[in-house]
Amino acid sequence: MVVMTRSRSRMMAEATAESLTTILPEEVMIEILNRVELNDTLQLRCVCKSWKSLVLDPQFMKNHLHKLLNDITVQFSKAKEFFNAFKSQHLINNPVMPQEQEQVD
Repeated sequence: MVVMTRSRSRMMAEATAESLTTILPEEVMIEILNRVELNDTLQLRCVCKSWKSLVLDPQFMKNHLHKLLNDITVQFSKAKEFFNAFKSQHLINNPVMPQEQEQVD
């Protein structure tokens, strides 16, 4: 039975992360990291040194923030469309509560 110490486990994780960066081009890594949410991106800087330098790069931060702001704008537009679909006139014509129907004996 092999027992892994915490430092050995960490070294293996770093080696895996480092080998991943040699397999994938930096442009691909940047594209992947750009799709990760901001909080998760900040946590990824702890994976390995190369990811840390990538995540903390000012240009990466600028691009990530720009993407985040664009996403917020798109979501706001979609929410506005959704709520406009439920204007008061629409609700009056289509009440939420069903009207009582006459019972036929």
